[in-house]
Amino acid sequence: FDVPAVAVEGHRIAFLEPESDYGPGCDMEFPPDGDTAGVILAVAQLGTEEVFVSRWAAVDLNMEIDGNALALSPITGTGQAIAFARFDEAEASTDLYPDGNLDDVVLGLVDELGTTEIFCPAAQVATANGAAVFLRPEDGGNAGTTDCPVGPLNGDGDTDDKVVQLLRRDPGGTFWRVRNMELAATAVDLSTSWIAALADEAGQPGVGGVGVVGGVGNGDSDSDSDSLDQVVHIRSLAEPLQAQVWINLGHVADRVHLHDDILVYRVPEAEQGEDLNQNEESDSLLFVVAAGAGAPQMLEPAVDFVLGEEQTLCPGTNEPVRLLAYTTPTAEWTPGAVALRVFNTAHTGGQFPAAVSMAPGESVYACDSDACHPDKPFHVQGHEVRFLTDEAVQQEDLDGDGSMDDLVLQIYDFCAARRRTVGAIDLAALDVRNPLAAPTSLVSGEVLVQRTGRCLQPVPMCSFGDPECCPRGSSLSRVDDGMACIYASPTSCSVDADCGMVANATVSCVTRAVTVAVSAADADEDGVIDAADSCDENALVGSCVDGAHCRKASSAARLATRERVVQDALGAHVLRVQSIEGACRTAGLAGAAVNDASAMATRWRIREAGFDKVAGVRIKDRFGVHEVTIRKPSRLLRAAQQASSKKTLSSNDHLCYQVREVKPEVRVRNLTLEGAGGQRASYEVRRLRQLCLPASFGSSTEVPSAAAWSCYRANLSRTSTTRPWSALLEQAVDGFGSHDLRLGADREVCVRARVSRATLERAPAAPEIPAGNSAGTSTLSNPTR
Repeated sequence: FDVPAVAVEGHRIAFLEPESDYGPGCDMEFPPDGDTAGVILAVAQLGTEEVFVSRWAAVDLNMEIDGNALALSPITGTGQAIAFARFDEAEASTDLYPDGNLDDVVLGLVDELGTTEIFCPAAQVATANGAAVFLRPEDGGNAGTTDCPVGPLNGDGDTDDKVVQLLRRDPGGTFWRVRNMELAATAVDLSTSWIAALADEAGQPGVGGVGVVGGVGNGDSDSDSDSLDQVVHIRSLAEPLQAQVWINLGHVADRVHLHDDILVYRVPEAEQGEDLNQNEESDSLLFVVAAGAGAPQMLEPAVDFVLGEEQTLCPGTNEPVRLLAYTTPTAEWTPGAVALRVFNTAHTGGQFPAAVSMAPGESVYACDSDACHPDKPFHVQGHEVRFLTDEAVQQEDLDGDGSMDDLVLQIYDFCAARRRTVGAIDLAALDVRNPLAAPTSLVSGEVLVQRTGRCLQPVPMCSFGDPECCPRGSSLSRVDDGMACIYASPTSCSVDADCGMVANATVSCVTRAVTVAVSAADADEDGVIDAADSCDENALVGSCVDGAHCRKASSAARLATRERVVQDALGAHVLRVQSIEGACRTAGLAGAAVNDASAMATRWRIREAGFDKVAGVRIKDRFGVHEVTIRKPSRLLRAAQQASSKKTLSSNDHLCYQVREVKPEVRVRNLTLEGAGGQRASYEVRRLRQLCLPASFGSSTEVPSAAAWSCYRANLSRTSTTRPWSALLEQAVDGFGSHDLRLGADREVCVRARVSRATLERAPAAPEIPAGNSAGTSTLSNPTR
């Protein structure tokens, strides 16, 4: 799926699975709908064996339940959890909400006994403590149910609104019940004791309707002389529920988050109609408040925010901590950069312990990879914040490798008021592992290797097994050609001052490679575990490389023009192969080791007459996500080798297309490559110019699955004094024969890339095409973003 599709709480697991996985003719709908095209919600109890509690099909995949397509909400103190999902009537071919049509998406649940129940049509849903609050579209029809009646739900005389509803069991009861909260809203959130909502001013009684709901203002509830806003309201879940009223906090907001009694929301001043922080600018200000106790606390302008899920104590103290981490715009580094801020929301009677937030002063790169949580671009755990920093933005070599082109994981410790660098992130693994997850989340089969600072003390004369050799808290280890005592705490350091607490002034911070490892599979034996390997699974041993640099080349012997049929993800192509244009050599990015310095490829100039351009394709590489239009194929990259070598650049050929980026970035990126012989060179990487897709010769051959390459125009920076290739003459052997190449200037840098499966669909193998004709098929599926 393109959405998170599993939730686990205690011994219960809920997950989504395609109905088609059960095989032809196995219709899992309840009742059967005559096809196997649906999505199933499965709930299982985990123990000595897996026991399925329930299955229900026709799940709607829109991420409307706690930011996901499903939720598993634990019931406090019981060890049980309730699974929630939304079900599509059209897919189920069943009128789940009996109004005579099949156009609703209806909220349903699977309870702790495995019973499935269906309730009302629902838009956005939030869950907590085994209950749910949701926005119900009003229905002007004649049907309905006891829990879900038709007609106006908030007393304004129309049926145009989405109204807050609460789904839960009554205290001490066993039956589920929907309660109408009588507030038109655009967003909701829920905790164990409170509901938060963004009330829709235009949907309130008195704004083109009749009647007034107690506790809710008549339309203009933020006093800005219009009724066009979404205003923050909260309501207690204390019993008796009917005695509670909505509390209007008087602030317009575009985002709201509630956990326990802590409410965080963001106020756009332009919508509020007021300069709240008196700086004569139109900001989006962050507010935090203890629900029902105290006034909202204004913080700073915010881009993203994440609230910690539990309160803890600073180690060795009684100081309570519950962190709110957020990013605020800053002009300190580059336009659009954001800096980390941290605020302690642990409160006493609604009073927070600090009037202002802490300012770690670090640049934050919001993690937007598929492995990261969509609502957590950085992560709060206890008294620490884990976040990523782009060294190029901060203009600081955080991991001490001599370059400023890494994406680095950092941890800010609120209690110690300091940050530490963990190490550079393996960008190739971003799609399969969340770098913000705590180390305790490592599972069997993963290896984490990072260069990080360790505190060590050299010991000139020492031997293993000597108990007096190293001070308490450290252990003896071989470091380069000598011996040293390596301290277990702190687990990482950035500067010598970080090591001062280990009671010896001679202790210093030295960058070391640290490995956290358990059993791991490496099918192609390239030193990269399969879970993080971007190579195709059938890659040659040692053939996976991080990048390549390409140089202009000329050949003494020209190849006679010939036509070849080539198949790739965009179909079958009849190509007129002309002459060698360049040569590419493997390279290590950012000074990393090169797998095989002799591996290379030749790049041929080609022509094809009949290719139709493909728009809306998304590419993800180490420089970000790019939306491009693929134009005609212009080059063929052939796996090659030196005359004395059997190593090739890749196990696949690649067909390279000209691309045009929809919104190209204008900034120049700096990249350091290490090539053959260990020489390094710094490149100025400019615009994206080509996308190279894995290809194979012969129209009936299966399309390869290796990672693609994105190629950028690049120049050696003015500070570079050496070229990464020492030889000006190369003898290369590829599928077209042996070639003597004279090398010219560096032209391009290519890096590993992934092409979104949502926008680029692999075409079926085409029939053999006679020479002289041409075919270029492109298939585009529906974009999801």
